[in-house]
Parts: sequence; C-alpha cells; structure tokens
Amino acid sequence: MANHFPLALGMMYSFIAEYGNGMLQDRFVPVPIMYSNKPEDIFVELYGKYGPGVWLFSSYMWSIAANLKISAAVKEHDRRNITIHGGPSTPSYEAACSAFLSKHESVDIAVHGEGEITIVNLLDSLSSANMGFDRLHEVNGITFRAGSTGANGAAPGTLVRTPPRARMRDLDVLPSPYLSGAFSSYTGPVDAAIVETNRGCPFGCTFCDWGSATNQKIRKFDLERVKSEIEWIGKHQVRVLWVADANFGIYDRDIEIAEWICAVRKKYGYPREVVVNYTKNATKRLAVIVEHFAAAGICSQGVISIQTRDRSTLEVINRKNIKTDKYDDLAEIFRVAGLPLSTDLMIGLPGMTVGSFKEDLQYFFDKDVTVKAYRTELLPNSPMADPDYIEKYKIKVDRNNFLISSFSYTVDDLHLMNIIYQLFTVADGFSTLRYVLRYLSWDCGIVAVDYIHELYNEIESDPYRFPTLTYVSKVFQYYLNVPGGWHQFYEEIAAFTQARFGVRRDSAFDAVLYFNEMVMPDDALAYPLKIQLEHDVPAYFRDNNLKDSENRRKLVNYPPTRTVINNKYSYGHINYNSEQYDSHQVFWELQSPTARIHSVPNFM
Repeated sequence: MANHFPLALGMMYSFIAEYGNGMLQDRFVPVPIMYSNKPEDIFVELYGKYGPGVWLFSSYMWSIAANLKISAAVKEHDRRNITIHGGPSTPSYEAACSAFLSKHESVDIAVHGEGEITIVNLLDSLSSANMGFDRLHEVNGITFRAGSTGANGAAPGTLVRTPPRARMRDLDVLPSPYLSGAFSSYTGPVDAAIVETNRGCPFGCTFCDWGSATNQKIRKFDLERVKSEIEWIGKHQVRVLWVADANFGIYDRDIEIAEWICAVRKKYGYPREVVVNYTKNATKRLAVIVEHFAAAGICSQGVISIQTRDRSTLEVINRKNIKTDKYDDLAEIFRVAGLPLSTDLMIGLPGMTVGSFKEDLQYFFDKDVTVKAYRTELLPNSPMADPDYIEKYKIKVDRNNFLISSFSYTVDDLHLMNIIYQLFTVADGFSTLRYVLRYLSWDCGIVAVDYIHELYNEIESDPYRFPTLTYVSKVFQYYLNVPGGWHQFYEEIAAFTQARFGVRRDSAFDAVLYFNEMVMPDDALAYPLKIQLEHDVPAYFRDNNLKDSENRRKLVNYPPTRTVINNKYSYGHINYNSEQYDSHQVFWELQSPTARIHSVPNFM
C-alpha cells in the first residue's frame, strides 16, 4: 500500500540486510515493489535489470488476491522465478495448505508463523543450493514443492512439510526498519505507520489468528526501541500511528508508551491519530491511556472489543475467559472522565442468532456507547478454521471466506442481522434518530432495535410510502446527504411511528423531532444556531440517559428552553475516506449540550 510503511516486509528487509554481517546481500538485491493493476509493468523495470529472482509475498485478507495475481504473472513470465508466500492469510493447517498450493500452482513455498528468521534461512538455503530446493527440508516452518530432483527422499513435485518453527524468544534480534533506515528513502505520501511493542495474545478466541500466536505468551520489544520508533514516526510527520499489539494496555508500561506518544505529538505535531487494539479484559489502564491521548489533542478513543455478550456464543468461540462485566466498570470510568468510548461487535459468529445480535445492539444503545460491527471471516490459521470445528458447528462460508451460516443461524438470518446493523448505524451511529429513539423508549416503551426492525420491514414492503426514510435507510451512510434537507425525513418518521406504533404527535414528540433535526448538519443554516424548544430536550436527555425506568421523567413535564447548536468542525464537509482513518467514532452529530463525547478530529 502506497500510503503505509509496510512493517512486516520492512522488518524482513532489514533482517536480510543485517543477517550474517550482510552475507545475503552478496547474493541477493532486496528490491521493494509497489502493487500495480498491470503486474507486467513490474517486469519491464525489475526483470530486465535483475533477471529471475525470489519473490516474497506477505498476505493478509486485504492483500492476498493481489499477491496471488502477481505471483501467477511472475511464474508465467519465467518459471525460474521462485515465489514465497507468508503472512496470516497463507494457510498453515496441513490440509488447507495442501489445497491452497494445489489451487495456486504459482506458489512455490508457503511460510507458517513468524517469517523473519524463516526467510533468511530460506534465502541462505536457496543460494547455497544454486537456487534449487534440495536443502529446503532443513528449514523449519514451511511447506514447499519438491524440485525436479526431489527433496529429502520426496518424489519430484510432491509437497514437503517441515517441522513447525518455535516462536522467537528475543524479538530485538530483528532490526527496526525505521531505525535501520529501510524507510528513509521513501518520498511518497504516507498516511500511517505501524509499530509493534509486543507480540502474542494470551486469549484463544476461535475467530482470531493474531500472527499465529493466539493463546500464547506475550513477548515484548525493548521499550527504548519502541520509543525511538515512535519518535521517528513523529519526526517524519506521519499522521496516523497504528500500534499493532493484540492487547495494548495489558501492561503498566503501555501507559508510559502512551505518554511518550503524547510527548512526540507535542514536539513534532504528529501523530494526530492513534489506532490501537485495546486489551480484552478491560482495566483502568485504558482510561488513563485514552485520557492522555485526549489531553494531547490526539484523535483516539477507548474501543472495547467485546464481539458479543451472548453467553452461549462466548462458549462456542472460547471467549468465556474474557469478563464482559468489566466493560460496565470501564464504561463508567470513561463517562466520569469525559472520554470517548465505543465497542466492536461481530456479526455471524457461530452460536449467534438474530435475537442475540439484537440484544447486543440494544445493550450498547442503552449504555449510549457507539457500535462498530464486522462480519465474521474464517481466517485460515484461526482455531475456527480447524476442520473439526467447522464440522461441529456447521460453518459455511462464501467465496471470500466470510461466514454465511452456522448451526445457529441461516443465510437469511445473517442477511437480516446485516440489515439491522446498517440501520442501527444510521440511526444511532450517525445520530439521525439518537434522541427520537430514546424518547420512544423512555416515554412510550418502544424497544429501539425492535423499532429499527419494524422500520426495515416497512421500507421493504413498501419503499415508496416513506421515500425519504427509504433513502436514508439504504444509502445515506454512503453519500452523507439527504435530498431536500432533513425536515421531510423527520415528518416521515412521525408518520411511520404513528402508523406502526400508535404514537401520536404532541408537544413532546414534536420537540424531540425538532431537536434531532437541528443536530444534523445542514448547509442552509448558519452556526452557531440558537433554537427554541417547547420542552427542554437537552435536560430531559441528561436527566434520563443511563437511568432505570423508575427514575425517569417524561419529556412533557419539562418546561420550554432555548439552546445553542454549533458546527465547530464543519461536519457535513468532511471527506471521511481521506480525513478520518479510524471510523469507530463518526464525526456527524453537531455540538450541543448532549452530543456524544468526541476526541479531536485529526483533520483539526
């Protein structure tokens, strides 16, 4: 990717350069390449200059298709080229790897697990065997095709699998691509840089493959090395820092790292945004870390990767050792500190049902925590990809390896979950119905996710009855506009609510409809905007949010008020594709006394 420093390949590049006092550079010239839609373009420059070589591919779910396309072109151009594929999307399970190599004949060697030491051993073996495969059986952690003369007694052309490679104990034997100068000569625009402060994950969630190190001991990089890398990134004015740990915040030293990131930001003005995967068993460290980022003006937020709260699903995915009740404590810590918080959910985990997914959404709606949900993908090296697991839970996937059904839900169920989440994002994530839904819940007893479900049923059965509702529900989040403005949308919401739920318009309902409309960005209005409300919606919201039903006051009992709405960050004019890297927190609802807590957008 042109706009990222490629940490994984950079680590290998640096290690190849230093291995054996540079001995591999006497035999190989490491040449980074950029993906092209026309792979033949690569050969014009590289092949003409160097001839056949060894091609290294680091495959993730977002890059494997491109890598296989280039790999096929490489082998078709000259069979003497050797192709080596590693990374999380290169299958490690024996049967899956055999099927992968059988399907993709352009792949000569598949690397399993950590690749840095494996790749230098591979290059050393290939060069000492005059680019033959005769010594590859000496390299642990690979599967390869036996060459024309066979390998270690194997018949030519058969697949040979070597013993697994033990995980690295000392990560600092790997030189840093930032500090070694591997990235110093790159002059193109860079949006993000990735650092590792540790490797490994102590949890064994079946859907996850964290570098093939799930359910294993965490190993740390030296703290001073990590700090130096972060300073390099800030000094080179990289906008986004991605901390590629499975559980940032699991150690006390992570607070020190967060403080250092803030110090670098103060010194250089960068990074402006920090993306992390916070530790699963939430602790107060997370609140301290995010508080530091917020104070430094860094766009970041607490993201709790809960995936689901459903007990039966947690049992199926081996996540029962992650205490979901801790998230309640953490949410309160963030709220008291005035810090932003959101959560990750997954759609289509085995064990999940439409009902349990709706309960997950409703839970976080009630907590007023924003939600980002992801479809479940069968990662090739995850415990979920074990053939026995697949059979036990009746898992089916599509051609892109996303789950489409399991023992607990059908294809149609999954479609409904995706639709409900899409509408939930529009309604609560973008706040188009944030206040309306809570009023209907608190004063009228209508469950928010049931309302959203009924809204879907309405627009599917008759999309032309409420055309603006249909437009906003289906395409708003892609175009972020409403033809003709927001007023018609809320008029149709009122009509739909009366027709489906019997809620008639009165002064209270009108007040909340009007307030929700006014907190939506509108180019036709001048800000700050002073509005008159027949009932004090902001006070009603503050008084009733997060309280149980017995202590709530109805909106009709609140007096009139005036309030101010602002558009400090010019929401509605943001190119979210280029200006906001992490989309857990949507910058859309305007600033008002009841707006959600936001970190500072990185474009400010």
